[in-house]
Amino acid sequence: MSQTYDCTRPEGHEAGLAAALAAVKGGRLIVMPTDTVYGIGADAFDNDAVASLLAAKHRGPDYPTPVVVGSWDTVTGLVRDADARMKALVE
Repeated sequence: MSQTYDCTRPEGHEAGLAAALAAVKGGRLIVMPTDTVYGIGADAFDNDAVASLLAAKHRGPDYPTPVVVGSWDTVTGLVRDADARMKALVE
């Protein structure tokens, strides 16, 4: 079941964020606006959710999608080898 929330309105903001969080925690995909286009989101630590995201985007594991991270700990949890060069690029 899909639901649309208008998060630009006060009455939709809290409900929309709560629904998005519940969906992601439940392994489902969400659609969210970005600064230029709509994006499809999922929990990058949930392998089934990532597989669903790749399928929705008609991509295989050889063409990964970007991941937005909020901390260096998240980066090191997602990559196999985190070296100084990669850390410099991220920073």
